[in-house]
Amino acid sequence: MDRLIQYGSVDEIPYYNCSVKSQNEWLALGVKRPWLGYPITILYLPILYIIIFKSKLIKMTCYKIMVLLAFTDMTATACSCLITGPLLIVGSVFCVYPTFTYIAGGFAIATWCMSCSVTTSLFLNRVISVAFHGLSNSIEKKLAYICIFFCVFYGFYVLFFTPVVCFNSEWLIWLPDPLSEPIASSEAADYYRNTVQAWNNWIFVSGMIILFSLYLGIIQKISMGQKSKAARSLFHNNQSAIKESYAKNMKELKDAITLHPIKDPAVMRKVHLRNREIKLREARAKRISLGAELSTAKAQTLVRMTPNRTIDLTPWDYINNNKILFCADRVNCPRHTVDLSIRTEMADTITQLFDEFNTNARQRGRVLQFQSLQYGYMRVEPTKGVDYVLDMLLWFKKFRPPNRTTISVRRHAYVQQTFGRLRSLAEKEFRGNMRANSTLIEDPTLHMIMPLRGRAAIFARFAQHLKSICARGGDDLAVSLTIVLYSSDDEMENRETIEMLRANAIPVTVIEMGDIPFSRGIALMRGAESLPANALLFFTDVDMLFTCDALKRIKSNTILNAQIYFPIVFSEFSHESWSENDKLLADAFHYGRGRGYFRHFGYGLAAMYKADLMDIGGFDTKIEGWGKEDVDLFEKAIKNGRLRVIRSPEPGLVHIYHPIHCDENMPTAQKDMCHGSKAASLASIDTLVEQIAQYT
Repeated sequence: MDRLIQYGSVDEIPYYNCSVKSQNEWLALGVKRPWLGYPITILYLPILYIIIFKSKLIKMTCYKIMVLLAFTDMTATACSCLITGPLLIVGSVFCVYPTFTYIAGGFAIATWCMSCSVTTSLFLNRVISVAFHGLSNSIEKKLAYICIFFCVFYGFYVLFFTPVVCFNSEWLIWLPDPLSEPIASSEAADYYRNTVQAWNNWIFVSGMIILFSLYLGIIQKISMGQKSKAARSLFHNNQSAIKESYAKNMKELKDAITLHPIKDPAVMRKVHLRNREIKLREARAKRISLGAELSTAKAQTLVRMTPNRTIDLTPWDYINNNKILFCADRVNCPRHTVDLSIRTEMADTITQLFDEFNTNARQRGRVLQFQSLQYGYMRVEPTKGVDYVLDMLLWFKKFRPPNRTTISVRRHAYVQQTFGRLRSLAEKEFRGNMRANSTLIEDPTLHMIMPLRGRAAIFARFAQHLKSICARGGDDLAVSLTIVLYSSDDEMENRETIEMLRANAIPVTVIEMGDIPFSRGIALMRGAESLPANALLFFTDVDMLFTCDALKRIKSNTILNAQIYFPIVFSEFSHESWSENDKLLADAFHYGRGRGYFRHFGYGLAAMYKADLMDIGGFDTKIEGWGKEDVDLFEKAIKNGRLRVIRSPEPGLVHIYHPIHCDENMPTAQKDMCHGSKAASLASIDTLVEQIAQYT
């Protein structure tokens, strides 16, 4: 078009002069083909249908490029149909209608090149969305607008700055050469040559071959991966799979058709128990569902209990999409990471929920798949069950043609997990079931193990308290004391106290450690090694006071080869921070916010059988000095997986306050724990606020 603008008319453009012949002579050179012109003209109508009646799809990112391609093809079709058709009907050549043909040829070449670029952009957009699916949501829309801008710019460039093509009815083609010159020349050929179009054709063909090859490879890889993933989820033939995978992942076991031979009785037992658990859940759900259909059943409601008082209202816990739980009535509030038990239960609940959603998926022609949890609420009604309010993102997939589609939707779900009926079980039967696989017989004696270095007055207080407890305990509370004794300046006073205990018929065993650096982990392991495998061990501290009921609970909460107990003790604050009323109380077994706190972060006191202690790996004897050995033992117990860990506040165990001295030479982790424990034991928050208020 730049030549037309430059010279003012087609006749003035070099090598486009049609004056050598008349219009009738030029018309005689063409060939009339009305039988081909009319059908080509009619083919334009489907393009109008696509643009006018399918415009609602414009919201889709990929369709924006498709609409541009449709407009481009529509213009190209107008040149090929609405223009080519009439020209075929009259049998036209360039010089019959030179100006009209010249302008139409410019649009023909421009729309062809633009159509090539739009088609390549559309395919490139598709390859990127498939190959980089995780990034497609963030880059696909930007990439689409960039492609649209480039294609429009490229089309205008070809239209205004490159040679045109001319229609010839004899050859049924648009040619660069208008065939207006009586004698062909190399200068005219160079003038007609369109280098941009040549490069456009080569780049379009090679680019589409490369993109199609990439797309085919990606689709084949994804298809193979999906088939492989689907096959792996149904046919478990991996012998090297982690043993716990079958025991923990309910969905994996539930969907499987075959399992690889496990060849490990312990793992096979876990798989069997897990399968029985799944069937038991299904049976319970069926029973609840059938019970709800009875005419006497109460109508289902989201409010399962109407509170009469404010204290009866159960608060909800809030869970965000980062798995952080916000609560108001628990330890470590106001927020902490969601416990593993809650995460596991929520995952199982969501799995069951979507199983119910997809019960009639084949008949409905759609399937729902869980995508992610936006946020949720959870509360536990102790007599009813667990209530959930879940805000979820899910995939809504229609798989029936012609309406196949996948849409990401957001839905609210109200879920009630109902507790099963209560069943009473005698303690003897319960303990028998828990230790069914044990060949050892439980020792009824509670063996207390206590490291001791110096602190004669504190040990004398402990001994007097133990003597009074044993006197009140009766025959059903057999207690022995194993003291791991380090050398100290007041060692003789400690030995006199030990003899006093023995004189009162309390079995006391002393393990001499000599004058070596104190290590609680080493001391407790030495004490445990002196006892038989079926001995019930209670690791305690010289600063502890306890009740007879507390010792009985320690015995009942510890089961050989099944269960270990980490009680949460009540720890006193510094007596200087106590109120006058607290100071008047006669004994230590009184509780209040200003008097002390339950030490949720302490694991120093523990009860377990020696066989279980050895099974989890025992104390770390490489740890020297104060602290950390108890946390290490607790983590070993959790990771063991075979033993159930019971942890609860124990009001019958009281840690008497004493000043804490932290050695600055101890390792950083132990020093931080020591300073933290020291700070927490000084005073309650209420007392600190009262002290600060005096200066404000």
